[in-house]
Amino acid sequence: MKQNLSLTAYIRHVIVFFISAMILGLGTACFVKADLGTDAMSTFALGIQHHTPIRVDIAIFIIMYAMMAGTFLIDKTRLGIVSFLYPLISSSTMNIGLNILPESDQIIACYIMLFTGIALMAIAIAVGSKTNVGYNPYDSLAFAILERYKLTYTKVRWMIDGSFLIIGILLGGTFATGTILVLILLGPCSDFFMKSMDKPLQNILKIKEKQTI
Repeated sequence: MKQNLSLTAYIRHVIVFFISAMILGLGTACFVKADLGTDAMSTFALGIQHHTPIRVDIAIFIIMYAMMAGTFLIDKTRLGIVSFLYPLISSSTMNIGLNILPESDQIIACYIMLFTGIALMAIAIAVGSKTNVGYNPYDSLAFAILERYKLTYTKVRWMIDGSFLIIGILLGGTFATGTILVLILLGPCSDFFMKSMDKPLQNILKIKEKQTI
C-alpha cells in the first residue's frame, strides 16, 4: 500500500474511506432487515454470548479489533488511524439504515433486500480497498493474508467467514439461508467490484499508477 500522500490527497482518501464505511453500514442494515439469518461473524458473536456475559454487539467489536491485532503482527502497514474509526462509522450508519429501511413479510422482498445488502457490502469493500489510509478491521487481515499467500479475496473471505461460522455453530450460534448466501457470494462480488471499479476509483482518488495490494 502506498504512503506519503499530500495533505489534500490524504483528506480525499479519508473521505472516500469513510464513505465506504457508510456504504458497508447501509449494506449491513439491508442484510439485517432481510431477516434471513445472521452473517458468519455475528454467528460467532452469538456463540460467544452463549458462553459469556458479553453482548453480541460488544463481541463483534472485540472480534474486529482482534483481527486488527492479527494484522499488526502480519503487516502493520495495512492499518491506519482511520481503521479504528471504521467500525464506529459503519455501525452508526447501520443503525440509521435500520430506522429508515422498510420491513416486509414477503419472501421475494426479503431476498431482494438481502442481495442488495450483499452488493452494497461488496462495493464498500472495493471502495475501501483502493484508499491509501488503511483498511477496515476485517479487510486489514484479509488483504494481509491475500498478499502474503497470493490468494484471491474470495478464497480469503471463504476461509475467514467459514472459520467464524464453524466456530460459531460449535458455540451454539444461529445461522440460516442468508448466512450461507453471504458467505458464498460476498467474496466473488467483492472481487468483481474491485476489478470493475478500479479505473473509476483511480480517477476519483487521483492515483496515477495501479496499486499493488
